This record gives sequence, structure tokens and C-alpha cells, in this order.
Amino acid sequence: MNISVELGLSIAAQLITIGIFVGKLNTFQKMVEFRLDRLESKQDKYNHLQERMTRAEESVKSAHKRLNEVEERVHEYHH
Repeated sequence: MNISVELGLSIAAQLITIGIFVGKLNTFQKMVEFRLDRLESKQDKYNHLQERMTRAEESVKSAHKRLNEVEERVHEYHH
């Protein structure tokens, strides 16, 4: 009968260990998902910033072109 009690306690201890392990895996998975969501959010903000910078660069390029045209007209007018 002692062997059955020891076997039962051993099985119970192993089941508890497995339960703890599964619980930790679940917690780890949730942490990874949370961090991945944060990373995706940061990536979205970065992509939005890149789009805005591209539009700003195009606008600056256009403004420089117009300024150069005005400078040319002023230069032609004075000569």
C-alpha cells in the first residue's frame, strides 16, 4: 500500500509541476503578444512619420523650385 501512496503523490507532484509549467508558458505567450502589439504600434507610427516626411520633402523641393524661378526672374529683371 505504501507504493500506491508514493506513486499517487509522485503523480500528483508531476501534475502540479506540469500545471505550473503550462501556466508559465501561457504568461510568457501573453507577454510576447503584448510586446508584439506595442512593436506593431510603434511601427505604424514610424510608417506614418515616413509618409509625412516624404510629403514634406516634396513640398520643400517644390518651394525651392519656385524660389529659384523667382530668383531667375529677379536676376533677369535687373540685367
